[in-house]
Amino acid sequence: MSRPELLQLERNEDVASVRSRLLPLASSQLLLVWPVRGTALTRRLDLVLVQREAQRLGIQLALLTQDPDVMRHARELNLSTFATVGASERGRWKRGRARLLLPQRHATTNGSQPESLEESANARVQAAGKEPPRALRLTGGVVLLLVALALGAAAALLIVPEATITFLPARDLAQAEALITADPSAVTPDLENAIVPALPLSIIVEESASMPPGGRQVLSSSLARGNVTFVNLGSDPVDLPVGTLVGTGGARAVWFHTLTGGTLEAGAGSQLELPVEATADFAGAVGNVDSGHINSLGSQLALRVSVRNRQPTSGGNSRSVGIVLPEDQERLLATTRQQIKSQAYISLLSRLDEDQNLILESINLATERSDWTRFSAAPGDAAETLRLDMKAIVEAVAIDESHAQQILLSRLESQVETGKNLLMHTVHHDRGPVVSDYADGLIRFSRSAHGLTERVVDTDALRQQLAGVSLAEARRIIHQDWPLQPGTTPLVEVTPGWHGHLPILSMRIQVLLAEQA
Repeated sequence: MSRPELLQLERNEDVASVRSRLLPLASSQLLLVWPVRGTALTRRLDLVLVQREAQRLGIQLALLTQDPDVMRHARELNLSTFATVGASERGRWKRGRARLLLPQRHATTNGSQPESLEESANARVQAAGKEPPRALRLTGGVVLLLVALALGAAAALLIVPEATITFLPARDLAQAEALITADPSAVTPDLENAIVPALPLSIIVEESASMPPGGRQVLSSSLARGNVTFVNLGSDPVDLPVGTLVGTGGARAVWFHTLTGGTLEAGAGSQLELPVEATADFAGAVGNVDSGHINSLGSQLALRVSVRNRQPTSGGNSRSVGIVLPEDQERLLATTRQQIKSQAYISLLSRLDEDQNLILESINLATERSDWTRFSAAPGDAAETLRLDMKAIVEAVAIDESHAQQILLSRLESQVETGKNLLMHTVHHDRGPVVSDYADGLIRFSRSAHGLTERVVDTDALRQQLAGVSLAEARRIIHQDWPLQPGTTPLVEVTPGWHGHLPILSMRIQVLLAEQA
């Protein structure tokens, strides 16, 4: 059939607006498209008025909606409803009807007026005089009773049995991808060229951040002090002059010198304790070492004497100040910019409707000014904390996610074979990355979608086909004429259980299309 003309309804649009929009249309077939978010024309009376106007203009009407109330009213008015544009092009359109029920009061079965009371009474008297004898009446009653019982039994055979047929038609996977362009100049989505309107956003954000500077400058320091114990390793006395060097040993040794001199008495094991102080190269906290760490001598005395500090050394302190480096400002500026983007994202989200989506990659600092970027210290300044107060204009782009989904649905529909339907509840949309920047004023991003297609099952025809056949024959017919999902079998249930055939009346057969587990 030819492609119908589409008329997109706005959310909560009323009857008067829709009827006025029908006037300039010259199409013989018109598909009313319900809004993706929200609804319209929810009352039965709304559809009746729109249908009458369409009939007056010679327009055949169908509806593209998933609103259950609208779909129910449409069935009552014999109007076709479709889930997608592709389904409307492949499906059959019903012709709407309007019923006018005019009750006839005070009329007899043949349309004549009721007789007078006097005529009615005379007729009953004449009928009473013609009644047959009592025995004949009794026999006739018995015959009528037997006939009624026979008819009841026959009716029971038709009415009592019922059957439920459950099976899963064969399904296929449909997939689609699209590179979508968000264009601020677009007003409506272009499904064929994958263009959706873009909503430019702008906001002023102010943020602050701080960090310790990376440079340090030592202003003053003190030397650590402690006591060490020398032990004679030989039998001769040993002189220990002032300034004797002792240290912690190893590649990162910390050196100390004795503040006083002394002599170790002769004999192995004799001991002498002397005070020590860290050398100038090890001023500050580096000279504070734990007990037992001083174990080396810096002269030939190491062959004659051993040394240990039984207590930690202490008193080594340094006083320094932070120095701001140029790279400190660069790091702090990058951190603050990221904070501004994060705050802008949160603030802009609050402005959007539930069906709008903010493209994260489109967020950028459009305007930065020197008077809006204030550091608390310059490179080379002494400071323990570097602070930045910054303000910037942030721009971003948002789209209506339903527009992108319409593009993907259109491409999925193009893959649906004749005689099959796309199962809307199985459609899943996936967001892809932004593949181009905002340099030309356009945002290009990728989207994908996938869903299942299923063969259209004419349940009325299937019920007619299965009426009165055996259970085995019913399964054979379903397997032969209705391709099933691999690994599944049809379930045929008949009540009462002793009845080996499906009901003769097709209306007593219920066909259920199972969902795949």
